[in-house]
Amino acid sequence: MPQIKQVLFVDDEIKVLQGIRRLLHTLRKDWNMFFVTSGKEALQLLQQSDFDIIVTDMRMPTMNGPELLNAVRDHYPHIVRIVLSGQSDQDAILKAISPAHQFLAKPCNFESIKSVLDRAMDLRQILLDKQLKEIVSGLESLPSLSQNYYDLVEELEAPDISLRNVEQIVSRDLGLTSKILKVVNSSFFGLPRLIGSPEEAVRYLGLNIIKALLLSTRIYEQFEERSSALLDLEDLQQHSTTVALAAKKIVGDYCDDQRMVGDALLAGLLHDVGKLIMADSFPKAYKEIGSIAVRHEISFYRAERIRLGASHAELGAYLLGLWGLSDTIVQAVAHHHNPSAASPQEFNALTALHVANSFVRMSAAPTAEDQTGPLDRDYLRGLDLLDRLQHWWAICHQSGQKK
Repeated sequence: MPQIKQVLFVDDEIKVLQGIRRLLHTLRKDWNMFFVTSGKEALQLLQQSDFDIIVTDMRMPTMNGPELLNAVRDHYPHIVRIVLSGQSDQDAILKAISPAHQFLAKPCNFESIKSVLDRAMDLRQILLDKQLKEIVSGLESLPSLSQNYYDLVEELEAPDISLRNVEQIVSRDLGLTSKILKVVNSSFFGLPRLIGSPEEAVRYLGLNIIKALLLSTRIYEQFEERSSALLDLEDLQQHSTTVALAAKKIVGDYCDDQRMVGDALLAGLLHDVGKLIMADSFPKAYKEIGSIAVRHEISFYRAERIRLGASHAELGAYLLGLWGLSDTIVQAVAHHHNPSAASPQEFNALTALHVANSFVRMSAAPTAEDQTGPLDRDYLRGLDLLDRLQHWWAICHQSGQKK
């Protein structure tokens, strides 16, 4: 029987707490929910019992939300920290409150609050290693999504989407513009001439790729200044971009599901984000992982699990989930090395990412028949996909893709 999760809600407005209690009344068998009106009461409860999640208002007398979450981060780093706020600018809030993992807007409807809390609870199960969970939760700050990203998502979801508006959003982000021009002019596409403007690149790459590149660029930018010398960010970005574009081709060959195409792209661009956290948060262990891989002639992924009890895949998925990305993308990132562990067993973004990542890692081999390394053939056999591998290898490399 699954363990009942404990959630603590903090708000100085009693009516808000009463409203949340009513909203979540039907979930009382699955969640133990506690409601207090001050940060002081919250800290007293935390001393008495182990909680999974804390949800707090921003503005409260005596101890405000940021002060409370800072205290929780310092003393209870394993607890998922969520902001509850009536302010509308989510990006500004998350920048102002570095100890927060997620955001809930007032007023909350049942589905939105349940979705955020469900995701947070599920994500806590991804990492089995307590030390890693504490390191993740104890980070001074997490990358926050830019306003450009939210503007772009809003435009893409509009019923009367405007390509001109998308081009304007992209053009005002210099980092994204540079990234897009680099990708569209890469050897993967094999274009006969260089693309010189973001407007032309948007029209060529398509909206799904633009959305994925914007999120990816934002995250890498925030690690660039404090990145460890142990990790080559440019090389990691190049690898991730190549994997993402290969995953896009695989999904496109298999079906005509544009949502899955977008999920595969974004998962590909972010599948190794856990390596950024590892190198940044505990460089000594990260260096030892490399030595273990060389000494035992095993993959870096396996060496991570030997040294830390979890890999960059689970770590990256945990963080992406806290940032609010979809379960499909979180699952793909979490299991891109071991898709057999995922459920359900069906073709999806995870399948495409696993194959694409394996192909890129094995790109030095001369033929698809020689590819026996990182591919999970039992998983692919179960989906009746083994006979597609040679074709997928060909279409992923037909434009001169390189590692």
